[in-house]
Amino acid sequence: MAKRLKVKLETKLLLPKQRKALQEAADELYNMMQNGEGNFISKIWPTFNENITTPSLHIETLNRLGGEPGRTGNLVLAGRFVSTKYKDMLPSRPMIIKISPEPGMEGASKSRKWLLDEYKASENLYDQFSDSAHFALPVWVHGKEGGRNPVVLWAPLESRNPPYGNIRLQQAVDFMTSSSRLYFEDEREKILYRIISVTENLFEAHCVRNKTHREEVNIINHYEWELRKTLKHVVWVKAWKNLWGNKEKVVDFDRKDWPNPFFICKKLYEKVSFPLRMGHIHGDLHPRNIVFSKDETPRIIDFGWARPVKRGDSLQHIIKDFVLLEANFRFMTLPPFLAYESMKHFNKWLSIENDPVLTGDRECDLRMNLIYRLRNIAKQHVGDSTNWDVEYIVPLFLVSFGLLTKHSCNADCSWAARYTVLSLADYIKEKNIV
Repeated sequence: MAKRLKVKLETKLLLPKQRKALQEAADELYNMMQNGEGNFISKIWPTFNENITTPSLHIETLNRLGGEPGRTGNLVLAGRFVSTKYKDMLPSRPMIIKISPEPGMEGASKSRKWLLDEYKASENLYDQFSDSAHFALPVWVHGKEGGRNPVVLWAPLESRNPPYGNIRLQQAVDFMTSSSRLYFEDEREKILYRIISVTENLFEAHCVRNKTHREEVNIINHYEWELRKTLKHVVWVKAWKNLWGNKEKVVDFDRKDWPNPFFICKKLYEKVSFPLRMGHIHGDLHPRNIVFSKDETPRIIDFGWARPVKRGDSLQHIIKDFVLLEANFRFMTLPPFLAYESMKHFNKWLSIENDPVLTGDRECDLRMNLIYRLRNIAKQHVGDSTNWDVEYIVPLFLVSFGLLTKHSCNADCSWAARYTVLSLADYIKEKNIV
């Protein structure tokens, strides 16, 4: 039996049972590589050899990776195996490691099942996201259904060429927030444009592999998850209900009458259905789920939402991936010092048919150019003529409204989130979509 792995962790990141589960999972995975089981060597550690008897698992922490758990409650870490005996030996590929909460914690059972289901869906993911070098797809899970111990999911970041372990993991969000001022602006802009290019790698999932088609969809029901129960009186919605009420018009920025976003949602619900382009999606494409390798190649991680949210939903609206990323560019990652007039100008540009007119504000102009490129890729993925106000702007409104009610207090520019949602509601009303 191989010696026990020495897992190097920052103790503040893991509770005792999470640490124990990670230790046991690392031991088991290492022993399977020793025994040549499965394809773990090729997927995880191509330079592995049986003489490695004293490896260690190094855990690296990034912003969310190892920080605040995501919505499912699972902790996300980055790690890799390293040989402690053979110093010149290349380490394993970096791995995204997800760990469910400790037993007894709120949502622990649901989070554990989420990771087990994510692993079960991974076989289909490899078919949908065929060029796996662009993605971190699950290869193994430690834990059982009905068990009480934390579940550990392993997803390596593949690389076509060595050195496999020389990959710097840095989240895209690091280049978008105020802390990104640490980088030279030209370098930062180049990297940000690569964030957009990552959506091109989703083309097969969106279109080719699944014979994408149009389907009549009740758009409110289809985007119910993204709305985060906005239409119901859950805790984080009450403040917005108190602010805007149920009237058709509300007074907000510039003492102007704006269409009430809740009223627009109600009218969209009454619209019954729209013909939308359906395919397979990532489902949670935002800057914290895009990491950069050392050569600044963007990779997509965290495929927990890349399966149907509800039973029977075989395909999803492919525009979801684009509008979530756009909403993050528009307000979730804005610097707090953004000028109000620049934001107003930014939100005058909503139509997907028009080119942006730049503001002169570097942060706004950069984001407008990013969104313009993102929308052009979306047009390629949809692939035919459509009503872009329905296909794109309405979903952008719904996703933005959901982010506003749930996350605006965490954004540097919560007022920008509110302004964006009101502007989109105004646009939808003006265009007589509802």
